[in-house]
Amino acid sequence: MVRGIRGFTLIELMIAVVIVAILASVAYPSYQAYLRQGHRSAAQAFMMEIAQRQQNHLMNSRSYASTLTALSYPADTLAGFPANHSVKVRVAPYYTLATLGASAGPPPSFAMELTPVASSNQAADGSLCLTNAGARTRHCQSGGTAEAW
Repeated sequence: MVRGIRGFTLIELMIAVVIVAILASVAYPSYQAYLRQGHRSAAQAFMMEIAQRQQNHLMNSRSYASTLTALSYPADTLAGFPANHSVKVRVAPYYTLATLGASAGPPPSFAMELTPVASSNQAADGSLCLTNAGARTRHCQSGGTAEAW
């Protein structure tokens, strides 16, 4: 008795493709949210590093710095950092430094803001702000309610 060669039918193959498509459509938005959160965390860590350097600058010169180069960074814009610098790789493709404002006071103060690059995945995430008083907010330029981070 000769048996025919068994394989997958077209219907079985189409069902498998539909199942994979449904799983991908559910998983992809979660993956994008995970990436957005990771990029935001890198930007927040960079902002905290700037704040620490600002405090050191205040102790040494009795004023806050108004530029990144005054804080011993290689450039005043994130795009100007060297290609192998972690800020250039992890922060600059997704955020720009909108403000690094320093006020002589009294008392001296500073405020910084990172805004998301419009063409990046972070565009819907909102800006990040940090002040010398430690106030950390998101969506700070929108005029709406600010969220703490």
